Amino acid sequence: MRLVRRRTALWIAVGALVLAGAGVGTAALLRHSGPALPATVLDVPAFPSPGATAPSAFPAVEVALRPGQSFGIRYTVPDYPEQWSIGTAEDAAVLERGKSITVQQSPKGNVGGSSSHVQVYRALRPGTTRIVWTLACGSQVSPCHSTETYDVTVSAGS
Repeated sequence: MRLVRRRTALWIAVGALVLAGAGVGTAALLRHSGPALPATVLDVPAFPSPGATAPSAFPAVEVALRPGQSFGIRYTVPDYPEQWSIGTAEDAAVLERGKSITVQQSPKGNVGGSSSHVQVYRALRPGTTRIVWTLACGSQVSPCHSTETYDVTVSAGS
């Protein structure tokens, strides 16, 4: 009887270690399941509430980088007409638009869902440039055409 208890305790301990190892492996898999996000991720302003009037321009955001550094802008793609148009740097020699990384996908068949993405930009050489994102509103809020400006300064590396 005593031997059975020891074996049972041993198998419980082994099972717990296996489960703990699977949890760590799963967590590591989830952490590395896509491209890495830049260290700096900014958010575009939230969509206006239904019936609200959006401003024509949101306050400008300043970004400082060194050549080779990246930053991202998080945005949501809803299942209704309001959406942000992704901006491109006015001076493509200073800053390049990279890939858009999906952070959260809307579940299939989910009515009213939305997905979240991060648009990545990478600094190429010293200089200044501007990125302008445009929000086009449709039926959910009062008609609007709003902009969000990102003023980017890339300074020489040290």
